[in-house]
Amino acid sequence: MDNDPWRLDNYFFPHQEVRANPAHDPNGVRPHVHLSPSFQIVAIEGRPEAVGVEASIAVDESQSENPPYFFTISAFAALSTSLEMTDQSRAQAAGVGINLLVGAIRERLATLTSRAPWGTFMLGPIPLNLSAIPPSSESET
Repeated sequence: MDNDPWRLDNYFFPHQEVRANPAHDPNGVRPHVHLSPSFQIVAIEGRPEAVGVEASIAVDESQSENPPYFFTISAFAALSTSLEMTDQSRAQAAGVGINLLVGAIRERLATLTSRAPWGTFMLGPIPLNLSAIPPSSESET
């Protein structure tokens, strides 16, 4: 039984970039990878029952030490609901969508690096501050 009012319509990766770090020393300092995640909720034109969620995770090259890879991966999901679209339902969509997209980005990164020179890179936990997500910049009609 599914009690969640949100349905995943689709998700995709509009931007995927992974570069192996030629200066990475696998026997050197344990890698410290500083991530820069960003998230946004957007209205989907012509679909008042739906909301778009954007997530992007990138390596901050200047703050990272001995990272095996530099990457930026962005994902977009369309979620729909039977709920009335309110600020509360948009916040709920943010939580559902961002958790879904972070997992999808984690799997995509592992796949992209699985045959790369430094081996599979596993993205660790990403602390989420859902209250800091900017609201949709588009107005709904």
